[in-house]
Amino acid sequence: MTINEPNRKAVCFHCDVDIKYSLAQLAKYHKTTITNLLEEGAKLIISQQLKHIRNTQLNTDHLHTNLQSSLNW
Repeated sequence: MTINEPNRKAVCFHCDVDIKYSLAQLAKYHKTTITNLLEEGAKLIISQQLKHIRNTQLNTDHLHTNLQSSLNW
């Protein structure tokens, strides 16, 4: 079994001192890094948005199917 290291690229941004402190404390509590917290948070947001898009698409497909069925009567 081989473990592939993910491709990473540095990102630099400014944030509030209080936010950075809070992230550092949270990372310390969970024995991880601020970078890992940010990556996991971004993945969670992306996942939620994809679910929302999928649900919207399913609803649209359902409405389209119902509309087609009603027009065929």
